Amino acid sequence: MTSFVFSTTHQVYYSNREPVPIREIVDSLLGLEQVIRMSPRVLHGLTGVEIDRVEIFVEHLETGSLMETVLIKLFFKSEDDLNAFLDKVRGKLEKPMARNILIGSVLTALVGYGAYLAATAQKGAATTTITANNNVIINLGAGQVDLTPEAFKAIVEAAVVDKKALANSAVKVLKPARLDSQASITFDESSGLVFPPDVVKATPKTVEIEVQQKVEHMLDVDLEIRATNLDSARSGWAALLPGKIDRRIKLELADGVSPIDVAGKLKVRADISIYYALDKDGVKLIPHHIMLRSVIK
Repeated sequence: MTSFVFSTTHQVYYSNREPVPIREIVDSLLGLEQVIRMSPRVLHGLTGVEIDRVEIFVEHLETGSLMETVLIKLFFKSEDDLNAFLDKVRGKLEKPMARNILIGSVLTALVGYGAYLAATAQKGAATTTITANNNVIINLGAGQVDLTPEAFKAIVEAAVVDKKALANSAVKVLKPARLDSQASITFDESSGLVFPPDVVKATPKTVEIEVQQKVEHMLDVDLEIRATNLDSARSGWAALLPGKIDRRIKLELADGVSPIDVAGKLKVRADISIYYALDKDGVKLIPHHIMLRSVIK
């Protein structure tokens, strides 16, 4: 089967004066991986081209001062999609497999936004330093796609489904630099994609953002029942909502809804609430379960 792939390498350099322990390196790579998995939504917003999936590999690690180089593969559904994406970024490429400034600025902007989210969640945290540095990153990224900085920033922020997950990932990416009060972090050897020591210091070590939840309330819909359980209102039930949820997911009955009104029926008219949760990659919100609030008779 033919794959339509765009590959690019990216480097994260920590200017630590002493070797970084393995645990901190692992945490930083896991944080970077999650940031990269969030980037296709931003790139879609910037280019208008949908990315089917992303794969990430560690290409090179160098210690002393820490340097992490990762290989990112962006997969597209068709050759037309790949070519459309290349048309948007080709002018910014120096050579095949070169680091792409747009993607590098997207990754750095996501880390910066995560650091900002982590800081704003704590009382008394200084966000001015983080915001000023983020503005430099945003200006560089906006210039790659001929957008205003305000538009670039809005696209980055709108693409983040789970703010707590991003904040946690950003904290992990910055973690090795905390070991050295003078250490900075530079992406792709670019002077515009840097987290200097004062930004690292201004970013909290832990994240105190509440877990995001999404609930969608719907009235008078056709709910198809796929499994029932007269002995419980919370387990053993399953349903789907044609045209919106085409796979069976867990169904719960709200207090006051009698299982007898639902059991044995293939379809009911009902008021429902759809509860969403993050997918296995922690990037996209998908329907997790349905709460049947009332049956319309």
